[in-house]
Amino acid sequence: MISPLLANVYFRRFILAWEKFGYAKRLHAKIVNYADDMVICCRPGSGEQAMVLMSGLKARLGLSVNEEKTALVKLPEQSLDFLGYNLGRQYDRHGKVYIGTQPSKGAMKSIIGKIHDETTVNMTWDTVERRIAELNSIIRGWAGYFDQGSVLKHYRILQRYTERHIRRWLVRRRLLCGISLGFWGCCWRAARESLTSCGWKVSSTWIRSPTQMLEHCGWTQHGACRAVSLVLAAPMGLLLLIHPGAMVASDGRYSHGLLMLVMWGVCAGFMHGVSFLPAARSLRWATYPPLTWSLLAMGYVMLINIQFNTAWL
Repeated sequence: MISPLLANVYFRRFILAWEKFGYAKRLHAKIVNYADDMVICCRPGSGEQAMVLMSGLKARLGLSVNEEKTALVKLPEQSLDFLGYNLGRQYDRHGKVYIGTQPSKGAMKSIIGKIHDETTVNMTWDTVERRIAELNSIIRGWAGYFDQGSVLKHYRILQRYTERHIRRWLVRRRLLCGISLGFWGCCWRAARESLTSCGWKVSSTWIRSPTQMLEHCGWTQHGACRAVSLVLAAPMGLLLLIHPGAMVASDGRYSHGLLMLVMWGVCAGFMHGVSFLPAARSLRWATYPPLTWSLLAMGYVMLINIQFNTAWL
């Protein structure tokens, strides 16, 4: 929020100085800017002079020019990218050349990357309805911005890519659900589908995958349950951070594997205690509260055992 605001303030000074010194009338140049992006539109033959005047005026105002992003572009022989649009040579349906806009390659790469991230195998835990709603929100916002110029071709590319990745996501989700149900769950699903095709009504509320079982354990999301995780994890975490030697026996022996399990319990306890719910199934099971509490209890037993033996020695 602050950077675009300051950029507008400084560019206003630049534009006022450009008008005051008469550069706009002399070169017939008009400035178009948004935040810290700017384009100076000039007539043919005056671009080099406009770049020199722009650099000198910015230096007087204490502004610097990004040489890597600054270039002289001659339309329609060349094209430029500005605010996600590519401005350059376009052709109408009759083959006539005109200067127009279309989504830039960077804009297409960005939206395709977002669709890819929303349909990866890591998102198979989510429901179909929420995935479709999320994709619709992303695509609708992108299409609402890129609705000027030649966009139909890009819409078709985006549509084909989205449909293909949704099909892949559905297939992966189906396969992973079958794997998570296990052998007997798959047998039950096949029997249920066979009976349903014969006209039977079979309830499937009792057959659940491990992820569904985890989601239906609502008691793990209660505030008291999360408070238990924090109360157990906070002292152990502070102890390991401030005085890790307390977990080492008097003769210097310690179990590296057990300490790693205790650290796992501390991390999982903090994650559960602050209401962080991982998206990946493996991380959900790794931070399951009963498992977390068991690891933390093991850590406290180790601490008491070490301290008790040390006291007697």
